[in-house]
Amino acid sequence: MRKWIKAWISVGLLAGLGTALYADARDDLKNVKNDHVALKSRYDAAKSRVDTFINDSTVLRQMDEQKLDELITALCSSDVARDNDEIDRINKDLKDKIADRVTGVYNTVYEAGSRVQEEVTKIENEVANVQRRAKDLESNNDVKSDAESVRREIENLQELTKKLTERLNADYRSLTNVKNGTMNGANNPLIRARMEYGKEMHRKLQGDYSCDERELTLGSGRPDCVKFIQDDCQVIEFKPSSYAEDDAVRQATKYLIDVRDRMKSDDRAKKCKWTSDGPIFRAVGKLYPKCTTR
Repeated sequence: MRKWIKAWISVGLLAGLGTALYADARDDLKNVKNDHVALKSRYDAAKSRVDTFINDSTVLRQMDEQKLDELITALCSSDVARDNDEIDRINKDLKDKIADRVTGVYNTVYEAGSRVQEEVTKIENEVANVQRRAKDLESNNDVKSDAESVRREIENLQELTKKLTERLNADYRSLTNVKNGTMNGANNPLIRARMEYGKEMHRKLQGDYSCDERELTLGSGRPDCVKFIQDDCQVIEFKPSSYAEDDAVRQATKYLIDVRDRMKSDDRAKKCKWTSDGPIFRAVGKLYPKCTTR
């Protein structure tokens, strides 16, 4: 009798335990499903933020390219003197006017990207955790079928999240190009090359025209070239082709009196024609091809 009672109690306990385990499995599956729904909602919200970020990032890169073209065009159209002070002045002026605008937009977009990147990473990690929980439940025959179905749905979300992360990170990295573009100012190789172009062309032309004096420091400025030619002494100004030759002649004309006064006692000036005021110098303008924007 006692053995029969013990057996009956054991069967009852096992049945109760089985019911409890089944209930626990269903509860666990329900929690997995709820977590999946919540993560799907967070994914949708994050995707919307990623789309906004990438759109803003694209606009920023287009803006940077446009502003870089403006900056390069301005440099190629400028008559850049050979001295470093002029280079620094132009660079600062252009950076203040152009690069700072890009910087302000960049900071806003970069910070937004950083925040959404953090959120997407969290979602990706949590989706992986829920996927593991669903897979574990597949070992329970009572909820195996439902668990498999939920796990497949979660894995689909996992794939979507992975692609979203890759898309976000790729675009986020591309912002480095903006940082190395207009914002980099004179450290950008393209900008530096265009800034140096004018200096290089001045040096080349000064050699080609065998200038006797180069960048002579006067109260009226620094003429590019002074030549002592028999009966035709000249002050020559070199400018890029974005200017007219008359512009270069007018610039050279501003130096004539100062050059005359400086050269009165120079033996080389004996080649020049003279008046009672001193040697005569003729203003000459020469143009060189302006640099290209790309």
